[in-house]
Amino acid sequence: MLDNITEALTDCKHIKVVRCECSAESIISCCVENSPDLLALCSIELSADDIECITDYLSTCGKRPCVYDMFSFEVSENASKLVCCDNDFYVSLMNNAGSIARHIRQICTMIPYNRNRVELAMKKDIYHLLRELSVNPSRDGCTYIADSVRLMTDHAIDYLGAIPLEQIYDCIASKHNTNVSHIKRAISSSIATSWKHAEEQVKTKYFNTKVLDKPPTNKEYIYALTDNILKKYRFELMKQNNYTE
Repeated sequence: MLDNITEALTDCKHIKVVRCECSAESIISCCVENSPDLLALCSIELSADDIECITDYLSTCGKRPCVYDMFSFEVSENASKLVCCDNDFYVSLMNNAGSIARHIRQICTMIPYNRNRVELAMKKDIYHLLRELSVNPSRDGCTYIADSVRLMTDHAIDYLGAIPLEQIYDCIASKHNTNVSHIKRAISSSIATSWKHAEEQVKTKYFNTKVLDKPPTNKEYIYALTDNILKKYRFELMKQNNYTE
């Protein structure tokens, strides 16, 4: 039946089908290599260990594909574990190749573009970092720091100084209809306030400094957070920007 499903999907110009063995190692390798929008698998054919490996990967990978569980006909224990991942999840209640192929095509039309999925995941992780560093989310500085990190990641694949911070400030000021001086002051104020409340172990986790009583500069703070985000999303950014070393 898989051959029939593959043949039916191959006819769609906007869908690229890549098949692999039904094992955690093969599935994860295939995802890493191809960054799929949708991962179709059969959870009942996977072992508990395989499911654990796959869920661990899906919970931490930069781009999180939708998961389509074929031939389950019910939400099994394995499927329940996949549902717990922060991914869109679909269960097939059909045993006809044509119906399954049509269902997959319908889902693919609803999947956001790759960039949007990466953007949402990055935004979530950036704000998670800021919460961990005790940055007040109600202050303008929090938004400006998040915007700075996000803009910096697009231009810092090679090195953090690839784009001047002043240029980042200009973009943010234009976006929020304000001036660069306000952006700088708001960021500096948020950094100073958060530095007083952040735990020492969190500071040392993200900032390579032994002097923790003095808050970092705007540049040091934004660069440190950008570097942390790039460690997780560098590969995805390189692919979506058609970057070649």
